[in-house]
Amino acid sequence: MLTREDYRQLAERCALLAGECGAPGVAEALRALALDYLTRAATQKQQQTAGVRGRRLFLAPRRCVTKLSGKPLR
Repeated sequence: MLTREDYRQLAERCALLAGECGAPGVAEALRALALDYLTRAATQKQQQTAGVRGRRLFLAPRRCVTKLSGKPLR
């Protein structure tokens, strides 16, 4: 699986090629591909962020102690 950075680099390359391309149809396709790569990078970032949050919740201890009373919460 490609990383966010891989997708970002692919998007940059496509955008550069689109700017240098003389054929309008090909340049448009390259810009569309660059946009798709950027979307994939952003989606992957969101999924990773959500996964980190989920793991933190999953790994939380079952019993927590309050700071004020020192008694376990149930």
